[in-house]
Amino acid sequence: MKIIKLIFINITKLIRESRSVFIFILTGIIASSFGILFYSGYFMYNHYNTYYACEVDITTDSNNSSEELKQLVKTIISESSFNTLVMSEKDSGFSDTDVLGVYYGKIENFLLTGSEYTSDETNPIAFLSEDIVEQLDYHRNITNENIVYDGKTFTVSGIHRSFYAFCVPPLYYIENYDVNNIHIELDDIISDNLRNYLDSSDIEYRITNNESPFNSSEFIISLSLIIIIFSLSFVNILMMFSFWNIKMKQTFTVYYIYGCSRLKKFFIVSGQMFFISFTGTIIGSILYACVYKPLGKLKIVYSDDIKAYIPIFLIILAVLLAFSIYWGIKTSLTQEKTFILKEK
Repeated sequence: MKIIKLIFINITKLIRESRSVFIFILTGIIASSFGILFYSGYFMYNHYNTYYACEVDITTDSNNSSEELKQLVKTIISESSFNTLVMSEKDSGFSDTDVLGVYYGKIENFLLTGSEYTSDETNPIAFLSEDIVEQLDYHRNITNENIVYDGKTFTVSGIHRSFYAFCVPPLYYIENYDVNNIHIELDDIISDNLRNYLDSSDIEYRITNNESPFNSSEFIISLSLIIIIFSLSFVNILMMFSFWNIKMKQTFTVYYIYGCSRLKKFFIVSGQMFFISFTGTIIGSILYACVYKPLGKLKIVYSDDIKAYIPIFLIILAVLLAFSIYWGIKTSLTQEKTFILKEK
């Protein structure tokens, strides 16, 4: 308790006698911790956006009504980063002979002829791949023609070059087939709006790709380098801590005269340094927590779950604790040796 009391007495003395030094130290730590969180958020966003398209697999059952599924489709397609939606029946998978409920957000990338149906289409319109047109022995452009497939008559809307062979509108698929699997591909990280909608509905889903960048070794290595680089910004702050400790030389001498051991002095020095560092980090983290959502909407930083930043916050504290321990050892040893030499 005495050590803790001395730590706060020394910090109070610093604020009273060298307010500019205290403000410089605290402001520097706040700015550095905010900067680390901001840049790591920016890095997480780019990791998501560059390396992966977000993929979500949804499992439905008889408890999900057709109206619920239609609303789900409308919510998914309204996403700004929407790319592809694929519906299938249980155990059918995505084979070349299956009828799938498919809607593309960027069909122009592989459209050969004709056009894709609209997202709210409920008529029996089919969108075929080039391969299945040949498999059906229609070696010609059959857009706008009627064909019989899977026991139903479809009007061919367009022909494309992609993975899925026989595609019909999602809303038509919901009305005429049993929907058990829905696969979604997004060009960006899953939005809070879509995630919240899935969480609030009675629908089981799993993010199969891009769920967490912390599962990537490349991300961890790069993030560690970022934190090391930002840690260099603490050099100036450490110099101010050094200046503070020099000014406290007389105080430490008094401690030594009154029998303060090297260990106790270590706890005093490292404790007061870590307390200020911890306070600055907390303030910087709170500031970031207040702005990361709005910045995320502008696609400046990663904006999803604040819990993703907890590992980064802990790493920052670990770095600060290491600095505090190092400085506590260095200061206690150096000042004690200096005083002993003067005594001789």
